[in-house]
Amino acid sequence: MLYANHNHDFSVIETALRADTFIHTAFEPLLSIRCLSTRCLESQLEGSVNQDFVRLVISRRTASLCFCVCDGVGSSYQGHFAARYLARRLVKWLQILPQIPQDPLIVLPSLRSSFSLWAESAHQTLSQLRLPAGLSAWEREIINEQRDLYGSGTVFLCGRIDYAPATATPQYMPALFCWMGNVTGYSFSGRNQYKELGDHGEDTNRWSTRRGSQGKITVCTSTLHRPDPLVVHTDGLDALGPELIYLDDEALSERMRSLLQQPRNDDMTLLKLSWNTF
Repeated sequence: MLYANHNHDFSVIETALRADTFIHTAFEPLLSIRCLSTRCLESQLEGSVNQDFVRLVISRRTASLCFCVCDGVGSSYQGHFAARYLARRLVKWLQILPQIPQDPLIVLPSLRSSFSLWAESAHQTLSQLRLPAGLSAWEREIINEQRDLYGSGTVFLCGRIDYAPATATPQYMPALFCWMGNVTGYSFSGRNQYKELGDHGEDTNRWSTRRGSQGKITVCTSTLHRPDPLVVHTDGLDALGPELIYLDDEALSERMRSLLQQPRNDDMTLLKLSWNTF
């Protein structure tokens, strides 16, 4: 199931390893959050974990929303580990930025350094995890070799939105986005107009516990208008793309059931942020 925690200052949403459910929640009257995470059919049948992961934190004190959507690389060692590890650290990194910079390239040196430090720490943690009982010596050797050579990997798209008070006019919000790989976002500006985020169809840009960042890191800033939604999804929902913005729960569930019957079905995760007007 999905985990949500609320206290006086922070509201937190995280998806769990075996979460196959929808969540709708509201942050005061300002924001509606829709989040889902569904495992591929094979993982559902085998009781395996979800390789996708979402973390979202809203701070009332700083009037900021930080999120990260990760898709663990299935061919890596325990891709779900990298997805959860990196998402939590990226959200924290976004939270402690003093402000959203006018020039997004200013944050790249800090981000590259953090990626390397996180990889070292994550690889140490990964090395200490116990392997499942009942494995043969040969199986243990193969698994340890995969862990040490390639590590756990993930692609991601993260962002920070500094929202203005509900009474602010005009209702514009500065945003910072960063991504590596094929987690896709759509920042809408009107019903049929949107800006696409992410390396659509390209998963060679990624982060791993063995090598840190691999490939291109993209960082950009944008200005969001409060009525216009933001949608982020993993590649299991690529077939739906920007159409996701128009699907209600019933229609989306039907389309997802259809996708699960496809031979190459994958874990499917969606995060939708809808800003309310007054």
